[in-house]
Amino acid sequence: MESRGPVVHIFKAILASALGMLMANVPGIKGWCEVTAVWMGHTRPLPEELTLSWTTDNPEPSRVAYQDGAVWREIQDSQPTTWHRLQIPLSDSTRPCSIRILSGSATTEVFFPGYPADGLRIAVVANWQSRPDLSAILADKPHLLLTAGDHVDNLHSVCGEGRAECVEPFLQLIRQYPELFRRVPILPVLGNHDREIRPRMGKPPENPVYDIEARAFRRVFALPDAGWYWHFTLPQSGLCLVGLDVNHISDRGTTWQSCHDFGPDSEQFQWYKKIVTENTMPFLITFHNEQNAAMRNQYGGIWERLFQKNTAVISGFGHFGECALKDGVAYFNTSLQGKGDRYPDPASEFVASEHNYLLITVNRNPSSMQIRLKSLLGETLYTSARMVRIGGRTNAE
Repeated sequence: MESRGPVVHIFKAILASALGMLMANVPGIKGWCEVTAVWMGHTRPLPEELTLSWTTDNPEPSRVAYQDGAVWREIQDSQPTTWHRLQIPLSDSTRPCSIRILSGSATTEVFFPGYPADGLRIAVVANWQSRPDLSAILADKPHLLLTAGDHVDNLHSVCGEGRAECVEPFLQLIRQYPELFRRVPILPVLGNHDREIRPRMGKPPENPVYDIEARAFRRVFALPDAGWYWHFTLPQSGLCLVGLDVNHISDRGTTWQSCHDFGPDSEQFQWYKKIVTENTMPFLITFHNEQNAAMRNQYGGIWERLFQKNTAVISGFGHFGECALKDGVAYFNTSLQGKGDRYPDPASEFVASEHNYLLITVNRNPSSMQIRLKSLLGETLYTSARMVRIGGRTNAE
């Protein structure tokens, strides 16, 4: 029996090791760590870095491997956390990049599609509360996802009233669309629902209904500039994208106020004026969550004069699809919930009561842009004229 002792001890050691590995990979057992949400975006106004964010159910160091041409590189932050965010250098932002999140008990695959100089595709959505099937958007294989506000119903129904920093509603959205958020970077714009921390009743209450600073939204989505306004430029495509914080502007000065100031002396207006007047890109698009016609009429037309420097202005205000044309600028309204009340723009060319999104295509040679309003079944409802850059102005062919 003594001669068999070492064999028994070796067998016991192997069995214990295997059991330990098994237990470490069972949810709920100490040592198991699951990646629960993943999303991509940008914190700088140029595509020099990709911001990769993810959450885990237990604290872990942040570790990522990414493809840089033919070479795999690794970056990490050794501090254990459940909230992870790393900046991945993009030596060539036109090139796709495979990414592996190494935090957690299993590798999580992520794919950055790159931003090609020619044939860039951008999907635009708004009013995401109904959580519809977005297979049609995935089928379009967009390189970037833009929004025009209202990603969640509110914060208080999930978090409780007054909890302005509760991020769970946004994480629920991200978890519901794992393929989309792991394959397409997002640059979102604020809507009023995205910061609603108390129920909106029949009259303005004593306490603010909205967190104007949008703390939860800004924690989840790390964006350029102030975060509640931002701009992002893709020089290889000749495109500048701008996000504004304007929604429910008629409630300004009450406890229903839901956005930052937008008057002529406001930080937001002065910043926007500088961005659009100094823009050198052939194409400029502004995104916001207020009615286009209402914004054009504010403060004696100061916003319209800046909008006139755009190729297109896109809103998520109404629950319908629309394109209006005024003074050479295309004004769109888009909504994933597209069968609500309609508020047509006075310059409206097309209106549809269909659940919808936008698909923007930008070509570099020759320099042109086209915007399609599409149903969630993938049907094209409206196609803009092809917009080309001639001299210093965008013209429709």
